[in-house]
Amino acid sequence: MLLFIAAGSFYSQCAKITPLLELFEQEHYSKQPITDSLSEKIVDRFIDLLDEEKKFFTESDLRTIKDSYPSEWWKDDDQFCEFLRQTESIYEDRIQLIDSLLPELIAPVSFEQNNQIYTRIAFRKAFPKDLKELQVRWQQRGSLHILYSLFETDSIPTETEITAKKNQFITSTRCRLKLLLTPDEGLSNSILNLFFNAITTTYDPHSSYFNMTEMKIFEEMLSTEVEGFGISIDKNQKNEIIISHIVPGSSAWQSGNINENDKITQLIAESDTLDLQCLSVTGIFKKLSATDIRKIELTVEKNDGSTESITLKKGKLESEDNTINSYILDNGSGKIGFIMIPSFYTSWSFEDWNGCANDVAKEILKLKSDGIEGIILDLRYNGGGSMKEAIDFAGIFIDHGPLTMLADSEKNVVVMKDFNRGLAYDGPLGILINGSSASASEVLAGALQDYNRAIIIGSSSFGKASMQSIRPVVFDDDHEGFVKLTLSQIFRLNGISYQQKGIQPDIELFSMWEGFHTREKDLLNSIYPDSIDKKVTFSPFPPLPVKELQEKSSKRQNNSTIVAYHKEVNEAMLQFRNIEQIPLSFDGFKNYYSHIEQLDSLLNTSPEVEDTSFKVSNHRFDETLFLFNSELEEQNKLTREELSSDISIRESYAILVDYIQLIKAK
Repeated sequence: MLLFIAAGSFYSQCAKITPLLELFEQEHYSKQPITDSLSEKIVDRFIDLLDEEKKFFTESDLRTIKDSYPSEWWKDDDQFCEFLRQTESIYEDRIQLIDSLLPELIAPVSFEQNNQIYTRIAFRKAFPKDLKELQVRWQQRGSLHILYSLFETDSIPTETEITAKKNQFITSTRCRLKLLLTPDEGLSNSILNLFFNAITTTYDPHSSYFNMTEMKIFEEMLSTEVEGFGISIDKNQKNEIIISHIVPGSSAWQSGNINENDKITQLIAESDTLDLQCLSVTGIFKKLSATDIRKIELTVEKNDGSTESITLKKGKLESEDNTINSYILDNGSGKIGFIMIPSFYTSWSFEDWNGCANDVAKEILKLKSDGIEGIILDLRYNGGGSMKEAIDFAGIFIDHGPLTMLADSEKNVVVMKDFNRGLAYDGPLGILINGSSASASEVLAGALQDYNRAIIIGSSSFGKASMQSIRPVVFDDDHEGFVKLTLSQIFRLNGISYQQKGIQPDIELFSMWEGFHTREKDLLNSIYPDSIDKKVTFSPFPPLPVKELQEKSSKRQNNSTIVAYHKEVNEAMLQFRNIEQIPLSFDGFKNYYSHIEQLDSLLNTSPEVEDTSFKVSNHRFDETLFLFNSELEEQNKLTREELSSDISIRESYAILVDYIQLIKAK
């Protein structure tokens, strides 16, 4: 199957957009046909995807693009192809113009006599009116970038250093502009794919069009196994590519010649030498993820200046992002199991059933053997995954019965049930959520809340109550793609959807990041919440003592110096985020930068934890494992230290202990 098609086949494929449109008209949750109104939204979305940061197009360009937009493009292949061709020409011209003008825009900038003000909202809200304003914006954008880099050191910059920073900005920006014009699939096909995604995301924000690389990444996100070389990369403060992490057991790990923080000076993928100065971290990742890249040659520079050349071969890895880890929390009041659930991953093989739910069941057995009295499931930052895994997961904690409901736009309802009698765990249970807990996380939390089976702790969840499915899109015999298509809305057992509203916690915890989570209700074209009239019969557990637990938790949080500190930091971060105007002179920027330094200083003055007896340990199965692997034990030690200092984990532990004591007091 080909998705990254040859440039010459672009016009044949752009004339075959009908299968994609038919799929959305017939199967999408809204089943909305293409109309003039929807068509206008699609072209607006297309322009946004092409130029999200409003860096290239002017208002005049927008008028030209929209004037060339056929009124019923879905009925006229030739007009549609011509529209894409004209848009590509304007896009290419603007990028080439910026590339040619960069030196004369940036070189003469004087930070001593600069009266310009960078206004954030102006850059976000509207396109520049004309080419003159476009050039001013690029000059301001460059000035801001250079000032940030100059203020990273405490010393007063010399003219030589200022000139060097200007040249670095020009070089790196030109690299990124070049990449925009030379994507792997060709510019024409890249723009066509963007138009496909303009269609999908106009219907709703979670429908999308996949190319082969993106499909592979999506599968890896939901799988316990990935293929890779065993290295994660990042950029340091000098904008150099470094090794940020090495996966235990991988080709990189076994080589013994690579260390974290090594600088990569050369990277050859098969026979292609990558331009490390031009490529972003994401760009390098995409290059190395390609199925035809099986071998890479790395040259790395060590901290002492020595170099090593290493050849790595791609192999199967266990995805660390999709690995279940469990720990034991204890401050002398009782042992509580703690399980981190990064995603609801699944196996794509019919022969392998080692998905998320099965792995959690195994961890519960290990924790029970160590005498835990309760369990906390951490779903914070868990963006979801497999619906089947979420249903199987919930079945671990209830006997049997309905868990959630799905309905299409015509209110055809499917009740998702746990058919397996028996529980793997029947003890006290808490679930920790936040604004990034989404989709399958919300299915699990909502179902166990409906059953009174778990105490939901934290802040309101993301609010994504829609289900997607992958569908192939066949354009012709040679061209095929994939679409993630929204088919249903998800409803709780009372028939109410949590779409845009999220799962509300039983006990709310203050988060330092409150106000910084983007939720479903903030997304463009988010599906409107609905309800269904469907009665289901289920047997909930007795009501939980939520009120008593709320009162105890509220008292602890109100008396906590760390919670007070988090509120202070949150207020300072919100104030900083709301600064709209940034002066582009040395003196003006220095005043602005002082806010960053004050915030940084505040972040580095966290009070000591209040309960020094609180410990995070491993169950005995992991303890045995770490005895024979010092590298893994070092990584495990750092993780336990992070968990021990997490105020939300500490408070969740205290809530579970309170709950257990209330049970014992009956």
